[in-house]
Amino acid sequence: MVRWRRSGPCQAQSRRFVCGARFKLERSRSARITRSPYRSAGRPLEHFLIYGVFGWCAEILWTACHDFITGYRVDPADPSVRVPLSPPERWRLTGQTYLWMFPLYGAGGLLFEPIHNALRHHPWPLRGLVWMVLIFLIEYLSGWLLRRLTGRCPWDYACVSTNIHGLVRLDYAPVWFIFGLLLEHLHDTLNHLALIV
Repeated sequence: MVRWRRSGPCQAQSRRFVCGARFKLERSRSARITRSPYRSAGRPLEHFLIYGVFGWCAEILWTACHDFITGYRVDPADPSVRVPLSPPERWRLTGQTYLWMFPLYGAGGLLFEPIHNALRHHPWPLRGLVWMVLIFLIEYLSGWLLRRLTGRCPWDYACVSTNIHGLVRLDYAPVWFIFGLLLEHLHDTLNHLALIV
């Protein structure tokens, strides 16, 4: 234990030096403790590309499994029409996506990151509900915008009773709930890789 004397300029100066060093040490310790490895690590362009590819792959996998289970596929000429599949066609497991979806998935993933950081410490059911609502909102707005710009939305849910203006399907709520939680793991993985590299 250090005992300080009140007299003498040398003692006062050394006391200021030791206190300053102690303050810097405590501040660096607290910074190491409170610094989160999930905060804005990585590069936005890389994350944009990875989210875009991840979205493409997830959609191809989803449409292939969906068509195999239901026995119907989307008619390429009219997305609102479902065409029945023969058993050999079902076993082809043909999935599909659209070029438009790459920038939508990429930009959506980047918008997702700060929200994920803000909601990280909330319970997972609440986070899943937030992702579900946000994905529905992004899907609706992007579909509406594409319809206004190109005259047609690449996806069309008009043949489903749970659709809203043919742009979203409310029965996909569990899918978007789970998809949002999967994106959390992808976001954390990208940040850990950025910290390692």
